Amino acid sequence: MKRDGFARSVDTGELLASVVKQLKHATGYSDPGMDGVRAWVSSAAENDAPLTIVGEGGLRKPLLGKIIHLMSDRSTRPFAVVSARGAACDEIGKTLFGDLSQPGAIEKVKGGTILIRAAGELPLAAQENILAMIRRDRGNHAARFMFTTRLDLHGSSLRGEFDSDLHATLESQSIQVPPLRERPGAAAFMAERLLEQYGPLLESPARNLYRSARELLDAQQWPGNLAQLEKIIVCAATRASGPMLTADDMAELAESARPESIDHLSLEEIIVHKLRPLVDTLDELADADLHELVISRVERPLIKLVMEKMGHNQIKAAKALGIHRNTLRKKLYELGIKTKG
Repeated sequence: MKRDGFARSVDTGELLASVVKQLKHATGYSDPGMDGVRAWVSSAAENDAPLTIVGEGGLRKPLLGKIIHLMSDRSTRPFAVVSARGAACDEIGKTLFGDLSQPGAIEKVKGGTILIRAAGELPLAAQENILAMIRRDRGNHAARFMFTTRLDLHGSSLRGEFDSDLHATLESQSIQVPPLRERPGAAAFMAERLLEQYGPLLESPARNLYRSARELLDAQQWPGNLAQLEKIIVCAATRASGPMLTADDMAELAESARPESIDHLSLEEIIVHKLRPLVDTLDELADADLHELVISRVERPLIKLVMEKMGHNQIKAAKALGIHRNTLRKKLYELGIKTKG
């Protein structure tokens, strides 16, 4: 009987290792551009402190949270995911904390881990309750809290939209996952992994990439990150007629990569042209935060250009932008724009 029990224990360990391997595969964990994330994940798995995973949509942030859970001492305990996206205060409160009729998600995990998506959208009352639980409940029998967000929680806390004490608690263990476009070679690297995964399932002969396909993948901005890449590769694999994926197999990318003059377009038409690929990924992005993403991408370069034009004179720049100087200084800090002088 002991031998059978030992065998079952080994099988459980092997199964756990297999699941972690698959999750790592899905997040691009082995990509060289994820070195910092890998080191952080290993460290986070060794403690029970609450943590935050920050990054754009499509980066599979909840899967990184589950990797940490499965690598920790809580691996045999429950792992629950709750989304705060668009949730009303009463609704998310009942989901997390329960009521007289049923326990909430936090109680149900009992010493496991609860991951809250779109943490920046949590109502302040829920944030305060979570902070109180983190401060009060310590040890293996309490739930470990993880949060994912696309929003800058530091900026949100400065604006009074996110509890400053909760942010301070989370700040000590937080990681910014780099988007696909900032990881050289990552798109082609992940494409090969996806071909290995989906090729046999789709009965596709493609298992690798021609140089032209690699160059096309690495030239993209990937606003939808891994979710967008996976959709492209799955479609391309169904078109492939040989063992090497070509640029022509990725018709959607090949079309968007064709040079097009925008000199004759209005500013609004240029914005529409640039936004369309991002909007097309919305079906794959569960936590889009599209408004926040677009505003941040437009506001940052605008302020940088105006600052450069005005010789980094904040008074002149604020006047040109039509905002108060204090507002400009706050935005420079929140957007991480370095100033001269």
